[in-house]
Amino acid sequence: ADLLGLLKLKIEGGDGSVFDFFDYDPEDLSSANTKDNIHCHDDGRVYVFASPESKLRRGIDMDTSSGSWLLISNSVIKNDGGERIAAKSLYCFYADELSCDGALLRKGRRKTPWSMREFRLISGVKKTSGEEIALCVVRKSTR
Repeated sequence: ADLLGLLKLKIEGGDGSVFDFFDYDPEDLSSANTKDNIHCHDDGRVYVFASPESKLRRGIDMDTSSGSWLLISNSVIKNDGGERIAAKSLYCFYADELSCDGALLRKGRRKTPWSMREFRLISGVKKTSGEEIALCVVRKSTR
C-alpha cells in the first residue's frame, strides 16, 4: 500500500520523468543509482519509476544485453470496497547461456535470483502528465 501511495504522489505531482532501465542487466542497476527516478535501498532493493509503454514496445519479455525479464504472473490489487486500484506483475530475470552440444551451439536460458515486481495504478489517480508511470521493485533473492 505504501508503494502505491508513493506512485500516486509521483503521478499526481506532475513529475512524469521515468528511467528506462530495461536496457540494464539487474546487477548493473546499482551503478545507475545516480540517475533520477532510480533509488537503491540499503536492503538491496532497487526502486525505479519506469514507463510501461517502453516495455510494451519490446514485447512481454524484455531483453537486456545478457538475458531477459520474463513475465511470471499478473494480479490485481483491490481496495476495501472491491474496486480495482492497481495491477501488479511479477518478472524473473533469465540469463542467456550458450552451450556446445557436439557440433551444435544452442542458446538457452538460466533462471537467476533476480525478480521484479511492477505496480501500475488503474483508477483513482488524476494524471497531470500524459505518460503512464509504473513503480518497479527489483531485488536479488538470497535463498
